[in-house]
Amino acid sequence: MPGLGLGIVVVAVGGIGGWSGGDTGGVPAAPVGDSVPVADSAEWLGGLPWGEWTRASGDWGGRRSWLDRAGMSVHAGSMVEGVVSGGRLLGVQVAEAVVEVGSGGGLTAAVQLQAKAGHEGAGFPSAQGLSSLDAADFAGIGEAWVEWSGGSSVEARLKVGRVDANGEFAGSSAASRFTNPSFGLSPALAFVPSYPAPAWSVNGFVRPVRGGPRVGAGLYRDGSGGGVLLGQLAGGVPASPSVVWEAGIATGAGAFAAYAIIERPSAEGPAPFLVVARAAEARSTHAALGTTVPGRGLLAGTEAGFAASVLLADETREGLVEAYLEVRPIGWLLLQPDVQVLAERTPRGVRWSTAALLRVGVRY
Repeated sequence: MPGLGLGIVVVAVGGIGGWSGGDTGGVPAAPVGDSVPVADSAEWLGGLPWGEWTRASGDWGGRRSWLDRAGMSVHAGSMVEGVVSGGRLLGVQVAEAVVEVGSGGGLTAAVQLQAKAGHEGAGFPSAQGLSSLDAADFAGIGEAWVEWSGGSSVEARLKVGRVDANGEFAGSSAASRFTNPSFGLSPALAFVPSYPAPAWSVNGFVRPVRGGPRVGAGLYRDGSGGGVLLGQLAGGVPASPSVVWEAGIATGAGAFAAYAIIERPSAEGPAPFLVVARAAEARSTHAALGTTVPGRGLLAGTEAGFAASVLLADETREGLVEAYLEVRPIGWLLLQPDVQVLAERTPRGVRWSTAALLRVGVRY
């Protein structure tokens, strides 16, 4: 059985400002969802039943709540993923990721440890990849940064350190919940520093008018010692405040790409998204369209996702469809079966491939 992996617990420590939850940053879709609850002192021996805890290790006898109140949060999660394609078990892999630590203002610091073992993507022929967790085995520091945010009439944010660029640029909160990596970060932006190798960077964002568009830029050091420059303009749609958009460019490593995203993030209803990106030198165009849908009635507490993407490049013509169902039988456990179907144009016609995946995530 190729790629059998063992997991390592991941810990992130957030500094001044405490833990606010939030999205997954640029790491693969968070193994335990897109928000992190504040520690509850009832989640310990003699308190709530274990199945009602939001984190498997509980509140550590009140110590976790004390840390939250002191402005320091400790969070860990793990993910085990297996995939079957063409009647063969391609592999089982384990990855850990920590959601970003944030604050409503002032200074925030975060350190992220990650480890991954096992490899699975080589058996699936898609140029868009198979799993957002897939990477060569590694263990070490992921993101490590300091961030300042503030301003009254003008909102501003400065972030310095090892950062996953996809957490700040070209990311869709709904699209990142899908397993295939092309939804989280377009293949046209493959040269942008992201999982599993965040890069040293300086990022700045400003919203000159409260409620108006945000302007941002980031300079990242790539693996070859060069630089990657990113820029963005993002905001909401005045006629529909729940709809947000982002447009941007990326250049570096001899490449140039542009992207645009429009989505409607929602925790109560469908969250549709559209992502379009174009890489000039590679003459690669990628488009992705999909939605997540929360369960209702008997399916309350679940979430389904449906998405399709198309990649057109010099020697690549392929389309991919993905569907998943997310189930949380208890607060700290995630089960996510997933199916992907690939249609690839070849000289002999269209070649079809199918993969079935299962993710099991635990929040500690």
